[in-house]
Amino acid sequence: MPHSLGWHPRLSERLGLFRLVECPGSHEMFFSNPTRLAQAIIEAGRD
Repeated sequence: MPHSLGWHPRLSERLGLFRLVECPGSHEMFFSNPTRLAQAIIEAGRD
């Protein structure tokens, strides 16, 4: 997907193969929903 799409993270197409994981929440999910943040990190790192 090209980075020109408004919702696409900037320059992520340079990463090559990657997994984008999004989850609803505020900017500081570490404080507001740490369990969901940990789950998203695990999802991003799986094979």
